[in-house]
Amino acid sequence: MAKMKLTTAEWLEHVASQVNSECSQRAYCSEHNLSLSTFCYWKKRYVKLETSENQELVEVAPRSVGAWMHDLCTISFPNGCTVRLRTANAIGLISALAKEFGQS
Repeated sequence: MAKMKLTTAEWLEHVASQVNSECSQRAYCSEHNLSLSTFCYWKKRYVKLETSENQELVEVAPRSVGAWMHDLCTISFPNGCTVRLRTANAIGLISALAKEFGQS
C-alpha cells in the first residue's frame, strides 16, 4: 500500500499522539502505517518546537542613560541579536558568553 504524504500538522499530531500513548515509536508507526525514519525526523522537529515555545525573552533596559554609556561592551551575534552590557559590572558574564560562543 502506498503511503500518503502528510502535512506538517498531521505529522505533529501523530508525534503528540505517540508521546501521549504507551506505544513505542516502532509500534505506533507500524499501527498507523508510517515510516519510522520519517516519524523520528518529525519527532525531533516536535521536540525543538516544544522547547522553543517554552522559552521567554525578557527585555532588559538601563534605568537611565548617562555618563556610563562610554563604558559599554557590545556583543553582536550572527543571528542579528545585539547585547550591550556595562563592562565594569559584567566582566564575568562577557567572558562566559565569549567562551560559550567560541570567541575567547
